[in-house]
Amino acid sequence: MKAAEEALEAKQKIFMQNYPMILLYLYCMVAPCIS
Repeated sequence: MKAAEEALEAKQKIFMQNYPMILLYLYCMVAPCIS
């Protein structure tokens, strides 16, 4: 169980580091539809 929790924590850490890039990517996908 502990290993699974640590893996999840690592995934969350990676996600938080990449969050601005993910947000930017989503914005670039959606922006043409909005404007």
